Amino acid sequence: MNAPLTGKRVAILVEDDFEDRELTGPLEALRAAGATVTLVGPTAGAEFKGKRGLAMVKSEAAAGAVA
Repeated sequence: MNAPLTGKRVAILVEDDFEDRELTGPLEALRAAGATVTLVGPTAGAEFKGKRGLAMVKSEAAAGAVA
């Protein structure tokens, strides 16, 4: 499998009522391409629900804590 983003880090910002496929589609594609993806929300460990109720994600880091 070709992983062109291996070694790259990507942050995706998340909050309640995100557009389900606009978050999950790129998230899956980035991870499949080998990127290390961190979901960043207002607080670490918070759960966020998509607008359509199709996806639920948990933030891995707080916005003020990432560099």
